[in-house]
Amino acid sequence: MRAPFNSIYWIQVLVLIDTSGSIGEKELKKFVSEVYGILKENAEVVVIPWDATAYDPIVLKSQRDVDKLKAGLRGGGGTCILPALKMVDSKFSNSDMIVIFSDWEIFDINDRDVQSLLKKYASRILAFTTYKQPPEFLKSFKIRIS
Repeated sequence: MRAPFNSIYWIQVLVLIDTSGSIGEKELKKFVSEVYGILKENAEVVVIPWDATAYDPIVLKSQRDVDKLKAGLRGGGGTCILPALKMVDSKFSNSDMIVIFSDWEIFDINDRDVQSLLKKYASRILAFTTYKQPPEFLKSFKIRIS
């Protein structure tokens, strides 16, 4: 837990948003909507958009920052999660929670380094999927897109 702020405990939630070419506009809107919901829970949210690259983190401290998120989402390429996981490991390893939004159509999902990093942080990861099943050792949830 972070230090108290106005007698409310703030936590840092790291959110990895898959912005690859296989993610449609409806999925991306749903992911952003979920980030907005996390912000309501008195959390600082750091979003890392990723496709085959991990893009610059976007720090959100209040619901007013959601426009900053929408403007900062980049991507559209292939899907490799290793660069995002390396960023987690090098810069955000102390985050209280890690949320991954993806369709889990991830090219490097079976890579040894990817599996090692996912297992390293598995106790703090919530994996949300719109399509394929995340690795079985992760706590995962299906998101329905209408």
